[in-house]
Amino acid sequence: MNEVEERLEIVSVDREQIEDFLGREWLPVNERFFGRCDPAMWEVRRYALAAYENATMVGAAVLKIEGGLGKVTQIITAADRRGQGIGRALMCRVEEVCRQEGCHKVSLKTYWDSEAQRFYSNQGYVVEGILRRDLHGIDMCQMCKFL
Repeated sequence: MNEVEERLEIVSVDREQIEDFLGREWLPVNERFFGRCDPAMWEVRRYALAAYENATMVGAAVLKIEGGLGKVTQIITAADRRGQGIGRALMCRVEEVCRQEGCHKVSLKTYWDSEAQRFYSNQGYVVEGILRRDLHGIDMCQMCKFL
């Protein structure tokens, strides 16, 4: 343990206990990097999309938007319906929502060297980085598409 670590007491707290500190300390950082510090620029908006065919759900997507970035956190098509354009239609709708919300980019994380990665590549997404032994020790990749 170094001298600084010996002097500090680091404890878990409720988020509310650090809000004032965070707001005060992030202000100059945001102004330096973004030229402004508007709390609305950090509001998180969440969306859940469902694809139905004949009143049966055949696919779903979950995304959030924060700081001008759309993040796809989940997307899946019914196993017996894959390869029929449902995932493509969902991703088109995700991108449409992101454009309407003023996003400059859509990002997602998927399994490295997988069918899913090839699907996203075919939709115009590029690999930003490989995340070795990421989720549960599985290699993942971060992908994005600029809008």
